[in-house]
Amino acid sequence: QQISDFLNYSRPATADLRAVDARPIIEDSLRIVEAQAEEHGVKIGIVEHEDVPQIMGDPEFLRSVFNNLFINAVQSMGSDGGHLSIKISPDGHMVQFEVTDTGSGIPAENLSKIFEPYFSTKETGTGLGLAIVQKIIDIHNGTIEVESVPGEGTKFTVRLPVADGAA
Repeated sequence: QQISDFLNYSRPATADLRAVDARPIIEDSLRIVEAQAEEHGVKIGIVEHEDVPQIMGDPEFLRSVFNNLFINAVQSMGSDGGHLSIKISPDGHMVQFEVTDTGSGIPAENLSKIFEPYFSTKETGTGLGLAIVQKIIDIHNGTIEVESVPGEGTKFTVRLPVADGAA
């Protein structure tokens, strides 16, 4: 509940930023979509480069980020199967997470709006998902970018700062 509440405040909830390993957060979030992915023939793959440093993060908040991205990805692929791949790699003072799906993609005219609160292409849902994602990543001093080709799929690239002393 705390996550949906925090959009109601002008100042975001306090994140407890500490040095954390990236991969367990990804694996935790994947558990939420595993059953649905399996049911719909979606294959999930994680590629992690060697020597990925720890990131500064609040594990709860980051799980919300990846839960949203993975749920959206699996939903975008429908029941026809596909691939969800997550690539974790060091990128200077950041760790980069590429979340790629082979789903329906996002039309160009919607791409600029997907992080706005209450924008949703889904019939159900409040559209808060990606606005929350954006807000959490801002709190982490990270960035999120999206590329998408309608009919081919979508790639979200999240970059989060490396923990002090970990680089």
